[in-house]
Amino acid sequence: LCHDVDDVLSEFEKNIAFSNGKQASPFKGTDYGVGILAHYAYADQGQATPSISGVTTRGTLKVSGVSTNHSFNVGGVVGASNGVPISNCTNYATVTVENSTVTGATTNRIVVGGVVGVVQTNTKANLTNCTNAAGADVKVTSTCTSAGAIPVAGIAAYITQAVTVDGCVNNAAVTNEGAAGSTSLTAGIAAF
Repeated sequence: LCHDVDDVLSEFEKNIAFSNGKQASPFKGTDYGVGILAHYAYADQGQATPSISGVTTRGTLKVSGVSTNHSFNVGGVVGASNGVPISNCTNYATVTVENSTVTGATTNRIVVGGVVGVVQTNTKANLTNCTNAAGADVKVTSTCTSAGAIPVAGIAAYITQAVTVDGCVNNAAVTNEGAAGSTSLTAGIAAF
């Protein structure tokens, strides 16, 4: 189950549970992502700021066979967030990326987080009281290579600007087996 944020956030309801995320291969897109709720959550300037709150995800999110010359971002709730605050979300889903390759510039990355892959640009995109639950393991296998770093974390793997992370907890294993030659960054809350 993978939704486009435009279809979801315009009429978003709180306390919805989503299960068993799936992304078709090959990955298509430019610097976006894969998530059980949404691949990319974006706040348009001049518009009311959407938010993601009270979401629970369960099951398995497995991405395999990606070959791209752009970054791709994977998260148990949302792949990438740009200006969208995320609060009170819990991920129970295992998140795994395998057999995938990112080429091109060293700024191109495989980014994997238990709750969100990457939080971009906007300081309104705070992460508050989110949990990556016990058993919701986050893993990048040794069959993955990347031109740039491979950040992997329990909450948000890559944060690009000043974002407040408050009250977030990771209770799951985080494993980064990125192949030789790839810079692997691994952390419980945020890796990069």
